[in-house]
Amino acid sequence: MTENSRIFVSIAAYRDSELPQTIRDLVSHATKPENLVVAIFEQSESRLPSSTFPEGITFIHDFAPASESRGVGWARARLQQHFDGEEFYLQLDGHHRFAPGWDAKLMAEFRRCESERPIFSGYLPPIPEGCEFDPRGGTLRASHFDPEGVLHLRFHPIAGGIEGPPVRGSYLSGHFIFAPGELVRDVPYDPDFYFFGEEVSLSARAFTHGYDVFHPRRSVVWHRYGRGGARRHWDDHSSTWRELQSKSVEKWRRLFGHEPLIGGADGFGTRRSLAEFERWTGVDFRWQVIHPSALTGEPPPSKATEGWVLAEGLVNQRSVTVALPSLADEPHESVYIAIRDATPRDVFVLRQSAAEYARLREQGLTATIRFREGPLSVVVLPFFNGAWCASREWMLA
Repeated sequence: MTENSRIFVSIAAYRDSELPQTIRDLVSHATKPENLVVAIFEQSESRLPSSTFPEGITFIHDFAPASESRGVGWARARLQQHFDGEEFYLQLDGHHRFAPGWDAKLMAEFRRCESERPIFSGYLPPIPEGCEFDPRGGTLRASHFDPEGVLHLRFHPIAGGIEGPPVRGSYLSGHFIFAPGELVRDVPYDPDFYFFGEEVSLSARAFTHGYDVFHPRRSVVWHRYGRGGARRHWDDHSSTWRELQSKSVEKWRRLFGHEPLIGGADGFGTRRSLAEFERWTGVDFRWQVIHPSALTGEPPPSKATEGWVLAEGLVNQRSVTVALPSLADEPHESVYIAIRDATPRDVFVLRQSAAEYARLREQGLTATIRFREGPLSVVVLPFFNGAWCASREWMLA
């Protein structure tokens, strides 16, 4: 990290009237604007002329009509294609304001993070209506799981004053990320996420690659919330945004283990596991439960505790014995066996070849399972000639 380190600034803007002012403020308040590589992806009715933006910086201006936009993950992933090995990566929205010397101050605070792979992020303070800018930001904490099983986050203020070192956190905020440039290579943006789930999935993937999130006590960047009257993507794409959101939910289920039949690359790293991220945050994604202390913003006591969900009584456990039906008279190549709870979710999954299933039926199937809510049911689903056959389903006593 040197004073001449380059910063790749990624700004995805959807029909954002504040974009020109954001760029002017970013550049005019930088200590070394010549070190900035500012990449914007403008999604609007018409492209702003290059004369709108200040000179003296390396500037990349990508554009797509608003009608062709496919959401925030798609836009930010497209912007990262312009990354060219810059030492640092700064991700913003199109509606920010900056303190004088923000880049030097950001670098100085970043050096205080006690980690080999830090990421600076957080819930930025709002741009004020008057002239006095409050520098106090906040963290993001778990709030609730929605009906589709996606975790939502909420703002939580940082305790104590604004002069101390950065605070270790759990979740990244999409409107402000400052990190080593290697983050773009290690944890590239996922274009499959439309909006909800974007920040949590990015946070979990970054954690497993060995990155640690820190929140600044004193912010040098401010964010415009609300933006009354501004058009959102779903306002303009009322007939298609639900399809994009369904794709996001499918990806979420793949990443966080809700759909065992879905395969494919997930983007997780090998330095730490998803289970470690769950213990660190006090959240269990499969069971969709949040530790009570994580809801209050306290450090989760479950951080070093294996099996905290069971210990806290948030899930049930029991041993079951299942009498499997004979499939000897039906053609089948393999068999999918699942035990489901009432939520519903598959709490036990087994895939067997035809020969393995026959042996298992003779021996009997006994398992210790965990589940959220009873009653439990069993599903036996044969597979033959590239297709699933008729299933056998029954309730488990």
